[in-house]
Amino acid sequence: MSDPMSVTTEYPQAWYPLLRSGELRRGKVVGVRAFSGELVAWRGQDGQAAVMTRHCAHMGADLARGVVTGNELVCPLHRMHIDLSGRGRFAVASRPEPGPCQFTFPVDERYGMVFVYFGAQPGAEWPSHPSDEPYYCSRPFARVFDTSFDAVCLNSFDRDHFSTVHGRELSSYGIEKLDAGGLRVTFRSRIAGTSFVDKVMRATGIRDFGIEVDVHGGNFNMMRNPRTGAGALIATLPVDASHSRLFVVTFGKRGGRGIDWLAGSLRFAVQSWAVMHFLRQDMRAIDGMRVRLDAALLASDPILRLWDEHLRALPLTSVARLQGRGGRAGQLAMVVSNASG
Repeated sequence: MSDPMSVTTEYPQAWYPLLRSGELRRGKVVGVRAFSGELVAWRGQDGQAAVMTRHCAHMGADLARGVVTGNELVCPLHRMHIDLSGRGRFAVASRPEPGPCQFTFPVDERYGMVFVYFGAQPGAEWPSHPSDEPYYCSRPFARVFDTSFDAVCLNSFDRDHFSTVHGRELSSYGIEKLDAGGLRVTFRSRIAGTSFVDKVMRATGIRDFGIEVDVHGGNFNMMRNPRTGAGALIATLPVDASHSRLFVVTFGKRGGRGIDWLAGSLRFAVQSWAVMHFLRQDMRAIDGMRVRLDAALLASDPILRLWDEHLRALPLTSVARLQGRGGRAGQLAMVVSNASG
């Protein structure tokens, strides 16, 4: 049986966080290592972000060394202008001529992060926060791990670690499939740890709590507490087969005005602190992790087996395959241009 966590250059087609919005200012170009390949992100003067394969479809120049002019990225070698959709044109003599197309990823900016869809076209709806009520939203936290991207998501399906890592005694744990092809993990646990946060929670009357985690793709978790509305978006970018970058944004229900606003802000700050404390325990434990889901382990744990089946069912692609799509489109554009000229 093949190992879904083995070294590979293919990854599930899904939405991934690429970088924080604050890292990409207007007119800035940033090279990003992701999906075992190289990408380039840039922001036009109108504020719109674009993400493309990093090397120019014309002759392979490094577009991270290019410059932004208006809403176009200019290649540093032959000065080909590439617009936000990836269409290229050569500014030669007095008549601009079409150039090859650069593969461009679908982009969406939410929660202070630039997300890309790793694929030609989004095949699923955006896994948004489920509530329509006003919410506080923290600034994105980001950290690089010496761990494969899917190991982070797998962590939610490892029931034993809740007691060994977090000091939580599970009283219930359930899992179900969602209509959109994702999974929902629901668990309730008693706070039995000895950490300072756990002691504070027990001192304030919080003895147990329930959490729901919606899992989309192999990398995107929406965690929430159904009682308080607090939660977190936990999404992971695969850098390569054994490195990933984790992004976390916490949510909290917004209060009204005056005293209610002040109380809501304070509550959100405490909730965010508690959520990040909980997640940092995982971060310490999984950094450097190398997962091997062998047949014996999957046979003995039906929850891990369901996760493994979910991961295997996801359609895969690679940067090289996507770049080939852009290159073929560019060649066709040049052929049509030459024929018409």
